[in-house]
Amino acid sequence: MCEPTVGPRLRRVAHSYYAGSMATTTVRLDSDEERILDALAARYGGRSNAIRQAIRLLSARVERQRILTEFLDEWDAESGIVPDDVAEALAAHYDL
Repeated sequence: MCEPTVGPRLRRVAHSYYAGSMATTTVRLDSDEERILDALAARYGGRSNAIRQAIRLLSARVERQRILTEFLDEWDAESGIVPDDVAEALAAHYDL
């Protein structure tokens, strides 16, 4: 079976698609952060993939914090102040 060849026009279109749909960001890392990123890169298929995964995880954590804060505020409004031990247990359970 013959492999199709990709001409320069298709390469330009593909490059424009990927270049246009992905942003580039520069991050300065100290030596410890560099070591951590390299370890994560091995697991997640490259440095960019590791950073993308980290951004998604951080975003999900921030969203959980927002939801928990709203819940605790509603609890305060409807039932009185949330006991500290309950708030701490919820924070620990949701890794916040």
